[in-house]
Amino acid sequence: MFKRAYRHFRKGTLFAAIAKRIRPKQIERREHKIQEEINYTLSLDDKNAIVATENILKKYFRNLPPGDHGLPNEYIKNLTRFIVSRRSFELLPDDEYAALLQQTEKLDHEWLSCEAWKQLSQLSHSNGLFRVSLLMRNKAIKVAYQKANDKFVVVGGLLEAYKAALDQGDYEKAEAILDKIYSKSDDKAYLDNLYLYYYLMSGNNDKAWSITKSLFTDIDMSYADYLEGKKVAVVGPAPSTENVANEIDSFDVVIRMNYRGQMLLPDYKEFGSKVHISYYNSDNARAISGMKEKGFFEDLDYAVFKKIRHDYQYLLVEKKRGRVFFSPNNCFFIGSANLLQYMLNDLIYFRPVRIKVFKVNFFLAQETYHAGYALDKNNLKNFTWRWTSFAIHDQITQLNYVRNLWKSSQIEVDKACKAVLGLSSAEYMSRMENIYVEQPIKIAAGGQKHAAGN
Repeated sequence: MFKRAYRHFRKGTLFAAIAKRIRPKQIERREHKIQEEINYTLSLDDKNAIVATENILKKYFRNLPPGDHGLPNEYIKNLTRFIVSRRSFELLPDDEYAALLQQTEKLDHEWLSCEAWKQLSQLSHSNGLFRVSLLMRNKAIKVAYQKANDKFVVVGGLLEAYKAALDQGDYEKAEAILDKIYSKSDDKAYLDNLYLYYYLMSGNNDKAWSITKSLFTDIDMSYADYLEGKKVAVVGPAPSTENVANEIDSFDVVIRMNYRGQMLLPDYKEFGSKVHISYYNSDNARAISGMKEKGFFEDLDYAVFKKIRHDYQYLLVEKKRGRVFFSPNNCFFIGSANLLQYMLNDLIYFRPVRIKVFKVNFFLAQETYHAGYALDKNNLKNFTWRWTSFAIHDQITQLNYVRNLWKSSQIEVDKACKAVLGLSSAEYMSRMENIYVEQPIKIAAGGQKHAAGN
């Protein structure tokens, strides 16, 4: 009975009510379908893979309904070459990649819809073309802004522009678009959600609180009481040379990611030793359900999850020490949040007096996690999985979200995090592509040559 009731305890909130309107399931299915078709073609021999991949790109981004332009055949052919080569662990010459980037930059943003540019951006990201993906993402933003100025624009078109404005940290533009949406919709719950996210991101805490408190369950209210007036440290899993252990432990509340016991914590001399709350992603929550020993939850005041599905989670909820976090995904321009973004979004609902982020580098390092954090260690055999993961979550969306909270003084960050936030999107994607595409492919190619030499 308790489990059934808890599954629906948030069913009446505005987030569940409008989820389908903001991110239609058919769009997500189309994105997955395109990548699945590409994945199949990449299993063919080189010549057939090129022809088949080119045909798929034409199908979705060239052969469009009358009135839509689509991508030029020459560009599709060039893009196909790079998709097939990168997934075959081959790097084409730098000057040829520079030419592809230049070609992409010159494409007219009006040739595709906002959704099509986003899909193409994620497709490029999934296949190791990070810098190409960013250029396509920028075109999606241009289309969204342009459509918002159309005389007969519908609410869905305005919504894309609203999400783009928030992604870019342009709160003045976001507010102007909200006014247009307000004039076209009489759905109070729908409008409340949009205004809430705008208030949260722009730092208007009083107006945000007037809406958020109406969403809280009893467990959320107790969480709000727990955090009230507290200084909160959010500690990530990324090693760095910065010694911030004492500073971390000086905070009233220390929150860590995917805590699974003291034995798996990193060196306390670098990461501090305190832990009061842990947030969990779906993979870790599922893995924990299969563990015999779960006594480490006794170390925590609260455990916070994306969803409640497992027996141990229900027990924590019954004890009022487990809850579900609020998600920002409905207002993300592309992709879904990583755990850090989930954590920060959730925390700003509860208005602690200070939030500071430590040990986060947005994957911009060879060593992504401290020993003991990750469930599985990635290697050369599955490094392309990283590309897909980065595309699903869209790394620029993740970076912009944290950067915008930082700029609006919602959060503070340590020096390592600040250094990444200070990069332009182009600089960030260039470095990411070097770490997760160019270097692994070169290593893989070197290994193949060595094997051949033997």
